[in-house]
Amino acid sequence: MSLAQLGRSWRAEAAQRMPEARGDLRELVGQPVFVPLYKLFTVYGKM
Repeated sequence: MSLAQLGRSWRAEAAQRMPEARGDLRELVGQPVFVPLYKLFTVYGKM
């Protein structure tokens, strides 16, 4: 398998695991920004 094919394969697999950005930015109001980000981290792991 060529390096280009490996790259395409890796990108396709990574795209399937990528979480979608959904929700409302108003959820951030009144709390430090890292709180909702930490919740996402606990669900999806590090990026």
